[in-house]
Amino acid sequence: MDVKIEVLPLYYDYALEATHDVVILVGGRNSGKSHFMEQLSVLHSNNKKDYKMVVVTGVETNVEAGVKEGILDRIDDFKLNNFYEERKIPPKIIHKTGNEILFKGFKSTRQQKKFKELKKVTAIWYEEAEDITYEEFKALQNQLRGGNKKDRRLYLSLNPVNPDGFIDTTFFQKKPHKVFEYFEDGRPKVFEVNLPIELENETYNINVLVVCSTFKDNKFLTAAQKAVIVEYKETRPDLWAMLGECKFTQPEGALLKHLNRFSLSKLDLNQASRITAIVDTATSGDDNATLGIYAEFDDEHHYLIDAFKDDGDADTVIPQMIQHIKKWKPQ
Repeated sequence: MDVKIEVLPLYYDYALEATHDVVILVGGRNSGKSHFMEQLSVLHSNNKKDYKMVVVTGVETNVEAGVKEGILDRIDDFKLNNFYEERKIPPKIIHKTGNEILFKGFKSTRQQKKFKELKKVTAIWYEEAEDITYEEFKALQNQLRGGNKKDRRLYLSLNPVNPDGFIDTTFFQKKPHKVFEYFEDGRPKVFEVNLPIELENETYNINVLVVCSTFKDNKFLTAAQKAVIVEYKETRPDLWAMLGECKFTQPEGALLKHLNRFSLSKLDLNQASRITAIVDTATSGDDNATLGIYAEFDDEHHYLIDAFKDDGDADTVIPQMIQHIKKWKPQ
């Protein structure tokens, strides 16, 4: 059976068969980056030998939510259902050749320690890698020791929402070594950076490809979908910068990241210009509670910024709050 699946031209031209050590896809909602990475995960696990990909997410529970379902959808698109088997615990997708797609968290110290125990990893895809640090970047790069050396690759996909973070300062605030495409305003759109990093007391030059995209690169969007984003140019300049121009920006409502123990009655809501939602579950006493703070990065993604718990209820409340992320609809 012949199956024709189209990959968006920007990703087909630069990322699908990239030979760089690291591929970074930066773009907001409807840029198509996550859909492409799902396609790539299926294509490579189906076509390559001795291939193990680990999909990494920055959450502590329910790590496979959303991403695994997307990859299963792409398997269905390619009519390859008979070649793959889904495993629930631990979450993974296995090809009949033995190739695997695993799903792991990489947020807590415990998760990162367990991640180091993985063997024969060929490729890593860090989804929503906005907050990745240099040390985490090195640790993930150092984990690529399996399969064919030519297939060992770290993929990062992220929204441009963390100005002055590792990705922005390292790859966007410095002059690239080579530029393949430019935005209309002259900024590099697809470019290459040679990054020296320290691994096991030795310095290596890592070749990094950065691909920036916006909704304009997604030819499958309807006119109505495009119109919603274009309207942000007047109504939400912060979202327009992110979605329409792929510029690193701090959207409104995403500033409550570093609170410690607190009194609910004294929580200062003026710490952020706007808060999409606060979910709190009181469990005992006047002030002790589990509190989840959700912040809106764009109309499609709502992230759990932090969770504060009293000692008794964490195991039951936190997973419920994580599940709530996908269901929350801002009023």
